[in-house]
Amino acid sequence: MSRTAGELQADRYVIWPLRAYREGRDEKGYGVIKALVMIPFLGLGYGFRFVRQSGSDFLAPTGSSLADALRKPSWRSLIQVPYCVLLLPIVLALFLCRVILGIVSTVLVSALFLVLSVFYGIFQGVRLLFNALFYLPLRAFSVTFEAFRRGYGVVLRGSLRLNFLFLLLVLLITIHAGYLAVQLGRELMPPMRQGEFGLRMEIQAGARLEETETRARRFEEIIRQVPEVDSVTVEIGEEERSSGNDRGENVAEFTVLLRNPEETALQQDTVIETLRRRILDAARDEVITFSMPTLFSFRSAIETQIVGDMLPDLRRFGQEAVAEITTIPGVKDAELSVKPGYPELIIEMDRNLLAARGLSPGQVAQRLRSEIQGEVATRFSRGADKIDIRVRADQSILRGVDDMRNLSVVDGPTPIPLGDVAEVRIEEGPSEIRRVGQRRTVLVSANVEGRDLGAASADIDTALSKLEMPADMYYLQSGQRRELDTAFKSLRFVLLLAAFLVYVVMACQFESLVQPALVMFTAPLAFIGVIYTLWLTETSLSVMVFLGGIILIGIVVNNAIVLVDYTNQLRARGMTKTDAIVEAGKVRLRPILMTTITTVLGLIPMVVASGQGAEMRRPMALTLIAGLSVATLLTLFIIPMAYSLFGGKDRS
Repeated sequence: MSRTAGELQADRYVIWPLRAYREGRDEKGYGVIKALVMIPFLGLGYGFRFVRQSGSDFLAPTGSSLADALRKPSWRSLIQVPYCVLLLPIVLALFLCRVILGIVSTVLVSALFLVLSVFYGIFQGVRLLFNALFYLPLRAFSVTFEAFRRGYGVVLRGSLRLNFLFLLLVLLITIHAGYLAVQLGRELMPPMRQGEFGLRMEIQAGARLEETETRARRFEEIIRQVPEVDSVTVEIGEEERSSGNDRGENVAEFTVLLRNPEETALQQDTVIETLRRRILDAARDEVITFSMPTLFSFRSAIETQIVGDMLPDLRRFGQEAVAEITTIPGVKDAELSVKPGYPELIIEMDRNLLAARGLSPGQVAQRLRSEIQGEVATRFSRGADKIDIRVRADQSILRGVDDMRNLSVVDGPTPIPLGDVAEVRIEEGPSEIRRVGQRRTVLVSANVEGRDLGAASADIDTALSKLEMPADMYYLQSGQRRELDTAFKSLRFVLLLAAFLVYVVMACQFESLVQPALVMFTAPLAFIGVIYTLWLTETSLSVMVFLGGIILIGIVVNNAIVLVDYTNQLRARGMTKTDAIVEAGKVRLRPILMTTITTVLGLIPMVVASGQGAEMRRPMALTLIAGLSVATLLTLFIIPMAYSLFGGKDRS
């Protein structure tokens, strides 16, 4: 129906779209409300059921209202269009999103299903292949292990009747292992063979650099003739003598690298012995010493300090010590730190003769300095650098003492030779002055090959004790020997501390002092295997062996813990002590053996490795394998026996 201007004016505060909604609603009640609620669900794909139920109620009034509005020529009739027409773009956008998401989800689900199918097929194929290859071996292992487990239970039950006999046997074996431990060699670190070693050549003091180079080239050719040698580096002399190093123009140092270090490292001792024999045969008055790369600042394995007050006595006793040490098997390249000094030119001026000629010692000294060392006359500028231009006498005319005596000390028509006013002579200066505790000290150094450091040091102590030493002199071992004693003392304390801490933890766990002691009984059992293995393989005690022993203490007690703990549980359930011990051994046999076998298999590559640095890792791995294997076998019998004796009585 049409409306007058007055009616429209009266309703000027009314929103016309709402009026259109109410008019449409009057024709079909709640149709539009359902449309507004349905639109989001329709766009997301969840409104199909809702459309089927209310489609006629919504579409009929909406369609009629839309058609009626379009038939009316007045623009105001558009206010009767329902809100759903305004939401049609949103509906279409949501519908399009639904279609796209459906396609994407279908593709992703299909791809995921395909990938899972492929992996499932691979898994099934691997499973079938594994069953085909290992089913029979695993089945045979299971049957064999079950028979072994039953047999172990029978043997364990029988051995419990002979507790004292077996424990006495283990005690005797432990005593014998302790005796062998004393006989084992000792060294700070295993000798490293990296396919590299050093060589040092020293000729007479005061030799010129050119002479040292000539002799070094001769030895370099000898070294290069060895087929295993890859390269040789020679360093002759040293630029600054004030560095504290004992290298001068008369010293040459060689660094020798072998071919294929991983393969030739094991032949390093043979190569060194071959070179030593060839070089010593070709040497005249040269002093030749060999050196190995080490982890420490000590150049030689053995260093013995001889302390005294009088340098002649120290030198004499040091030479006797070197002679004795050289005769000890395995000791090579023994040398004394006191060497012939460098020649010095001594100029002693006569003050009376100088005064008679109107000269002073300062004038003569300044003249000698100008002639020998020279003076800076000017400087040459090259960019930002200033280069001194030094003027001095022709050094070719100053080759000996006579040339120095004929050197003029004044300028003028009547030259005055240095020999007329001073005495010129050559004397030998000291090579070094070494003091320890404000007392003069000489150092005797040597290398060890083919023997352990501990045995060689013991023989050196025996040899030096036979020498007649003055009352104010004494000797002491330094270098790696002193570090060896210090390290072993510290590691023994750490080993005992580790055992104590493990015992405290187990005492808190078991709430007993006796049962942790039974568990700790596995530690001596482990070290029985370690000592016998080191003795059979001729491996020396070292820091790496001690570290392996410290780790071993924390590992071997695990087997005894699970065995004793399960025995306690079975006894708490009412089983007798003997039955509980046997049953616990049978039940815990598999995890104990599996744990030990997997650990040993993981350490075997460290034992059989032969590359660079394998010498450092092998002793630790050997310690862990031997200790864990022997401790496991003995734990399966000795711990049940000890528990049978000291585990308390059965409850009534």
